[in-house]
Parts: sequence; C-alpha cells; structure tokens
Amino acid sequence: MSKILETAPWLTAATRAEQRAAPIPPARRSLRSGSRVLSEEGYELWAPAYDRDPNHLLALEERTLKPLLPDLAGQQVLDLGCGTGRWLELLLDLGARRAVGVDRSRAMLRVAATKPRLRGRLVEAVDILSIGLRVM
Repeated sequence: MSKILETAPWLTAATRAEQRAAPIPPARRSLRSGSRVLSEEGYELWAPAYDRDPNHLLALEERTLKPLLPDLAGQQVLDLGCGTGRWLELLLDLGARRAVGVDRSRAMLRVAATKPRLRGRLVEAVDILSIGLRVM
C-alpha cells in the first residue's frame, strides 16, 4: 500500500498496481551554470524563506484564490503539491475534517512538518501523476 493511502485511507486508487508508490528517482547532480539550478536545489534554497519572507506572487495568489474556496466543513481534502503547507492549513481552517498534503520536495515538507497542525498529515510523493486516484 502506498504511503499516501496509509496516511489517507479514505482515498482510493484506480487499481492495485497504482496503489504501489513508485521509487523516488535519485536526485540529479547540479548543472549550475550562472544563476541556473535544478528545481530540487531551488526548493532546498527557497523552503526556509517561503512562508517567512514577503512574496508578492504568493500574496496575489492568496488574494485571488482564497475567496473562491468553498466551505469545507466535514470534507476530506488532498493538497497535491502542498509545499510548506500554507494552503493545507487554510483548508483545515475552512473546516476540512481530514486533510493530507503531498509534495515531492523534502525541503518544503520539512518546513511543513514544523507546523503542529500538519504533523501526521504530510506525505512525500514521488511522481504525483502516478498516484492513480479517482474521485468518489
């Protein structure tokens, strides 16, 4: 059974084969040339400051998307690409009964794991597209 389904048994996979988590591919070595870095390195560098430092793009995202979210009282939610868990916390504030955050970045999940409300709700994913979930 995949780590996601262990953490969120209320989610269902389309087939047994899709329930098995794919192995995490090894991190590639840096191909730094000038100011370019691999995404894994970028998230490693950005994670500690992601929630802490002012960011106009994140502020715009929140101002635009937050009013569009429905009342989630009693709902079960899955935040794919949860990063530091900023939206996962908001989904809990909106009444989600069960909430799980999935991300590929260990650095972002380390930051999310420091938030008491998110402990036990986070899963490191490999390839989110290979999860094979279906809506019930």
